[in-house]
Amino acid sequence: MRQTDCRHCGTWLAEAALLSDGFNWGLVTNLEADLLMRPETNYLAPLIRYLTMVRDLPEARFANPFRDAIQSMTTAELQDSYRQAFECKPGCALRVRWERWPCAQYCDQIVARMKSTSRASQTTVIPADMTADHLVIVLRILARSCAALGEDIAALTLPTVSRIISNMESTSPFRLLMQAVEETLTPR
Repeated sequence: MRQTDCRHCGTWLAEAALLSDGFNWGLVTNLEADLLMRPETNYLAPLIRYLTMVRDLPEARFANPFRDAIQSMTTAELQDSYRQAFECKPGCALRVRWERWPCAQYCDQIVARMKSTSRASQTTVIPADMTADHLVIVLRILARSCAALGEDIAALTLPTVSRIISNMESTSPFRLLMQAVEETLTPR
């Protein structure tokens, strides 16, 4: 297996979604976190990598239609679709609200480590305008957690993700991406 480093923090990531001992949470959740960031130019590049990682996993049944729905969109159209999906309707905001979780102190510690970690380009893992309970951050916490803590975080996050999906417009392409995230968080 070839070594790959996370583009955000330099942490080693495996190249395959399935390792010999099971599912690779870190790789898949980091890619999902990348895809849940506001789209910028070349948004399809991480999506193609994600599709490669999940091609044999249940997430693919949502990720492939997501790709089909957005591949002809311009960056401005993608950004508008993202804004409509997550920023215009309060019930669809990507906020997890983990402050009262039993594992909140561990999440706080991981967030503190992520805030102090920067890449060579000085880009921080947590953007300044993103709160610590944003789903992107929670997915990154999940990726950096041990198996037991990761399972707890996934179980606690899943109801929020399901609620966001139920509040989203059925025609939003980002609903498909959220359904793929929901599939990742669902126990296997």
